[in-house]
Amino acid sequence: MEYEINFLVLQSNTETIDAIRDKVKSLIKDHKGSVIDELVYKKRRLAYEIKHEMYGFFTVLRFTLENNPDIIDLKRELNLVQDIARYIIVQANQLPKLSQEILSMERREKTTVKQEDVEKIIAKSEQSKESKEVKKEEEKKVKEKTENEDSKKEVKVEDKKEEVKKEEVKEESKEDKDSNDRSSLEDLDKKLDEILSI
Repeated sequence: MEYEINFLVLQSNTETIDAIRDKVKSLIKDHKGSVIDELVYKKRRLAYEIKHEMYGFFTVLRFTLENNPDIIDLKRELNLVQDIARYIIVQANQLPKLSQEILSMERREKTTVKQEDVEKIIAKSEQSKESKEVKKEEEKKVKEKTENEDSKKEVKVEDKKEEVKKEEVKEESKEDKDSNDRSSLEDLDKKLDEILSI
């Protein structure tokens, strides 16, 4: 029966990736199987974080095994290989050949956006966000300055109003003094007249 294994090796094991692939092949041979075809993917971004890593290398091996118990034993041994982060084994009787997969993958790579381009676009959008934030901060500073200046002007106007009021009060008090002085002078004059008339 024909099977296909797709396994993931994380980016931290980049130096030993060939040894890991050879180990999987030797495990298949140890279980009376033979590798028919192989497809090696380039480094890819993972859909979710595995062991605090976001990148890894996928390898697909097409192989044959005669007995069903051999595939169960193979899975047990693959579970013990610590360098393989994830794997899946499926029956490949109705799957297209890996050579066709390679062609369709090349077509997809031509039509899809490369990871590098996506990262550049993200970097540009982050830069524009940062520049927008800087502009907003500058606008806030300008608003604060104008508000501070306006409040200072208001304070100055209020101070001037208070000064004017104080001056008015002073003038009123002067007038009161003058009127008091006049009335006291008149009183004095009357008293003098009375004294003199006696």
